[in-house]
Amino acid sequence: MALAHNGLWMCRRRPVAVLPLALLLVSGFPAAVEAAGVAPTPEPAPPATSAAPPELPSPDNASADCPLPSESELEARGATIGRVVVRVNDIFNHDKPGENGFFYRLVDQLHRNTRSTVVEELLLFRSGDRYDPRVLAESERLLRHQRIFYDASIRPTRYCGNQVDVEVAVRDVWTLFLNVSFGRAGGANKTRFELQDANLLGTGKDVALARTSDFDRTSLLASYEDKALFGSRTQLQAAYSDNSDGSSQLFDLEHPFFGLDTRWALGLSAHSDDRITRLFTLGKSTDRFRQKQDGLEGFMGFSKGLKQGHALRLMLGATYLEDRFSAEDPFSPPPRLPEDRRLIYPWVGFEWLEDRFVKTHNLDKLVRTEDLYLGRRLTGRLGYSASALGADRNRAIFALHGQQGAEVGKSGVLLLAGDASGRYGSDLEDTVIETDIRYFRRDFGSQLLTATASMAWGRSLDLDHQLLLGGDNGLRGYPLRFQHGDRRALFSIEQRFFTNWDFLHLIHVGAAVFADIGRAWADEDPHANPGVNRVLKDVGFGLRLGSSRSARGSLVHIDVAFPLDGNRSIDQLQFLVMTKETF
Repeated sequence: MALAHNGLWMCRRRPVAVLPLALLLVSGFPAAVEAAGVAPTPEPAPPATSAAPPELPSPDNASADCPLPSESELEARGATIGRVVVRVNDIFNHDKPGENGFFYRLVDQLHRNTRSTVVEELLLFRSGDRYDPRVLAESERLLRHQRIFYDASIRPTRYCGNQVDVEVAVRDVWTLFLNVSFGRAGGANKTRFELQDANLLGTGKDVALARTSDFDRTSLLASYEDKALFGSRTQLQAAYSDNSDGSSQLFDLEHPFFGLDTRWALGLSAHSDDRITRLFTLGKSTDRFRQKQDGLEGFMGFSKGLKQGHALRLMLGATYLEDRFSAEDPFSPPPRLPEDRRLIYPWVGFEWLEDRFVKTHNLDKLVRTEDLYLGRRLTGRLGYSASALGADRNRAIFALHGQQGAEVGKSGVLLLAGDASGRYGSDLEDTVIETDIRYFRRDFGSQLLTATASMAWGRSLDLDHQLLLGGDNGLRGYPLRFQHGDRRALFSIEQRFFTNWDFLHLIHVGAAVFADIGRAWADEDPHANPGVNRVLKDVGFGLRLGSSRSARGSLVHIDVAFPLDGNRSIDQLQFLVMTKETF
């Protein structure tokens, strides 16, 4: 459980990986290289949660003397799992027209396939276990969640003597990147130079070196991530960043609740961050000061596993979090500096969640199979920071999160989420309550209409904590961090278009038309400075680019937005290039 920090086989030996020029150009295309690996375009399907068939080889047919029963029959018979065959497929499908040329075969020859043990370590079942379709489905989701796989499928293939053989099939993606990218949002540019291998020598380890430059700072970053430390379920993440305004370090070692039926979890994380923090008005930095934050957290969790379709997890932990603030030369000192804080508190937490997932496609990703959560989930944490433990104040610390999904009719999906977090002494402090409502509906055949409404309410926020709204977080026609306050509301509607364009079998293309309306304001004087507090609107359109063969877990947005309000200081056309996790 990481601390909050400012700033988830069959192996053939290959030659040393050297990027082919064409794939290098695709992976280094300005910003577009950060697009996610996605699957081929499926047949149109009206329901919003319809699933796309994965592009993986079909398993061998069951023999005539051992016919393969249905999954429910296998479970009812108490069948056990026999052989588990792992098949790691190349990046390209050479049996598919257009993917059997010289370039595609060369890429596969240069790529080091993921090792079979990497796949096996992620499975929730082993040979000899009782056959359970739910466990196979969850293992399939865990594999799809890994960026190093294009898609995953787990299927029974043969049944004899009350034993069922299972095939696990995944398709690899390209994971070695020499990346030069560019992004723009809210009138500010961002550049990134990166060397990364998300699947080092087929082991599933992620190593990266990067240089980034944005509105806030220039950073040199080195990171390492291992999701199966020494072949176990333990995960390790470490990162160091040398910044133009300071530095940051992160260490996270955790044995998580990796499956719904997992019985225990344990974690330790630490971070240190030294940077210049800026406060904003109308997209301009008005105050700045140095903020040094150090944190340490440990926890353990217990569960009885999955019972009657849901899991309850209980957690015990302790957190140390200290923030120190000072004026920063050569800048003018702000009118007020935030108060130093040192919170030290034990806490108890819980998580309750249902087992309810559906496969879908063309919802928040470009074509790639998505595992949409439609169950109910509730998490909470309550702690007490006491001066007797070394804290500088006595406060209750709380956090609560809830979410719910539901299918609406034959072609709609509704997703609800809410969060509340803060401190309590004699009154609420630095408290934020947020709600988010998202609605998806299929239209024009397999296209998608989406509507999103979000609201945030703050109470007695710390001076270093602003609720911001602008071109970088939803109000696409305006400068970044344009409005601020302790209240925020945003409504967006977007028509998404999914195409069959698969440029060179490397890049899928989508498009969107959108409109946003929102406002951030301060509650103590909502009528002051109407230029800052007024409701703002914009309209626009854009392209979505997704690499179908790379390990990037995001999509490139290229948008043109037109502000409908504001003053002369705002450009009447905003050009945005951003990398996001969703469409």
